[in-house]
Amino acid sequence: MRAYWKRTLWAYGLLLPAGVWVLVLMFYPLARAIVDSFTNLNLLKPDALRWIGFDNYVTLWNDPLFWSALKHSLLLTAWAVPLELGIGLMIALALKQPLPKIGFFRATILFGWVISIVAQVIFFKTLVNPHTGWISQWLQLAGLADWERNWFQDPQVSFAMVVLLHVWRNAPFFGISILPVLLAIPKALYESAYLDGATPLRQFFYVTLPQIRWIVVALVLGHIVFTFSDYTMVAVSTGGGPVYATEVIPTYLYKQAWSYHELGLAAATGTVMFLLLVVFAIVYIRHQLKKQS
Repeated sequence: MRAYWKRTLWAYGLLLPAGVWVLVLMFYPLARAIVDSFTNLNLLKPDALRWIGFDNYVTLWNDPLFWSALKHSLLLTAWAVPLELGIGLMIALALKQPLPKIGFFRATILFGWVISIVAQVIFFKTLVNPHTGWISQWLQLAGLADWERNWFQDPQVSFAMVVLLHVWRNAPFFGISILPVLLAIPKALYESAYLDGATPLRQFFYVTLPQIRWIVVALVLGHIVFTFSDYTMVAVSTGGGPVYATEVIPTYLYKQAWSYHELGLAAATGTVMFLLLVVFAIVYIRHQLKKQS
């Protein structure tokens, strides 16, 4: 028994530095943001700090721009993540094939994902530049010059371009993450399904999908959190414009904090965003656990 307690204390002692690190860098800022959301904290008026209760949340409730940003965040997540999963799954299935030089493609598929978001957005905007971009040149060669436009400054298509940016960046990550699980599926399962008369489509639905369920659950949950809370991609590509057509919760929060200096209101926005993600994560995981059982 004495040896057991010594091992236990030693294990907790080893975990203590990481626990303190997590507490300082994650839980304290989160708790501080929640507390600040009930104050009138202003970057330019730190001495006027006072407790105002739920006034910031009432302000958000009555702000049409907040609801517009929330709608855009939800739509961006609802469009981008399923497309990333679908295209990523196709990439994984393609990379699974025993083709010549397939190792080269497996090694380079993540090249676009590993470079910084800022560099990738700038490269993508260069491609679709209405004057010098490759896309514009191809449209001209195809006789579709009337389709040329400033894609990121047109309110009718700018949101779709932001969705496309997310898919372009993240779909390869889905593919390369699913690939090892696909390669680890025992061939005996497919052979048994074939002997039972299962078509390739049935093999995919009844053998492949159940085997990759949990990596898909983890990827979808992680990318929902990332997409809903991502600031950089929208900020660099459109800044939330034109005319708030691509305004999302993170850009709305940033402007409240650093353009209008309303840190209390920004903290309330971040708290709402955090609670929405927590509720979704709980519902999503419980739903997946029910399906598994």
